[in-house]
Amino acid sequence: FLSKKSWLGILGLVAGVALIWKTKFYVMATAMPFIPAMALNRLFPKKLKIWQAATLSFLVLGIAYAAYVHQRGKDPLLTSLVIKQRDFINLSQAESAGSLIPLERLEPNWASVIRTCPQALYNATLRPLPWQIKQPGAWLMLLENLFLLWVAFLSIKHGVKHQKQQLWAWLYIVAMLLLLGLSTPVLGGLFRYKVPIWPLVWGLFLTFPGTAAR
Repeated sequence: FLSKKSWLGILGLVAGVALIWKTKFYVMATAMPFIPAMALNRLFPKKLKIWQAATLSFLVLGIAYAAYVHQRGKDPLLTSLVIKQRDFINLSQAESAGSLIPLERLEPNWASVIRTCPQALYNATLRPLPWQIKQPGAWLMLLENLFLLWVAFLSIKHGVKHQKQQLWAWLYIVAMLLLLGLSTPVLGGLFRYKVPIWPLVWGLFLTFPGTAAR
């Protein structure tokens, strides 16, 4: 719709952004840093590869945000993440959540966030392992994770070589998984909050040879 400059397409875009902003703000917030990177890649497709555009954009945004934090004396992103995780862990422990998983508590510094990223990605992509499943519903989580890993394998085998634009989708998916893994100490919560990535994962899957899109 947008490529044809259709009023319906523009209206749909505005409505979609408004709906996501109102209902699942974290989905929009995760996507926002990628917009300048994609714009750079489109403006200079011959001069900047995807990884170069992303690196340059994230570096500029990082410097600008660091300057903002230095000037204001507070870090709203870090503070929100630490508070969100703390409240989620405390609530889950108080209610004795059945699918509670180990998650290191974040300290109010980015070194703690970076240190916790491997555990967060592990929780978001591999848990539950088969021998950790105690409830029937957890098997669906396992199947979803296996499908995600299978699509990642197919991307390495086919997509990255022939369709490098798929890297934008994977950058966003990984960013979402890290955000959810850092803030969510409950398998059930991860299962629900990962819903926004599945249209992208299925879209990637349908681009590979031998799938329904072919």
